[in-house]
Amino acid sequence: MKKYELCFIVNGSNTEDKAKDIAKEVEKTTVEQGAKIEKTFFWGKRKLAYPIQKENFGYYFLLVFESNSETIKKITKDLNLSGKVVRYLITEFLEETSFWEEEKEGGGKRKEFLLKEKEREKARKEPKRKEEKEEKKETTAKAEKEEEISKKEEKSSKEEDAKENEKKTEDIKEKVNDQDREKELEEKLAELLKEE
Repeated sequence: MKKYELCFIVNGSNTEDKAKDIAKEVEKTTVEQGAKIEKTFFWGKRKLAYPIQKENFGYYFLLVFESNSETIKKITKDLNLSGKVVRYLITEFLEETSFWEEEKEGGGKRKEFLLKEKEREKARKEPKRKEEKEEKKETTAKAEKEEEISKKEEKSSKEEDAKENEKKTEDIKEKVNDQDREKELEEKLAELLKEE
């Protein structure tokens, strides 16, 4: 029996708990097919090299197990039929790789990498939040300005209406005064004509 390594990706639209449940199902089917699992590793949610099933992120898992070639064929068939695993790769296990050497040393670099990955994801989300806050501020400022402008326009239109009304009343008064003068002049002219 040889040692093999199975790396598989679960759809990123799932929650982390759901992804871990799917990984447990994969482990279970692997054991049911006759493999002996030695190590399991959750690599975390990572960005995919290209979109798969309209998703840009996926949960990565690694399994190290002992098996024969017939079992590998059965596991491959099960993984192909399963709609829960987006991509997978089964390779012969090489213990000398830097990935597993770090695992022996306590996974220090890998843990640092995962922490940095989480920080990067937070940093990606932060600018969006800042932009949203700025947009809200801008929209409230615009609304306040528009309200202020409409109040000023309303005030100026009221003042214009008041001025117009004053003008009309003055015009009416002038007309009345002109009519009164005309009457007075007519009366004086009538008196002068009587005297002659």
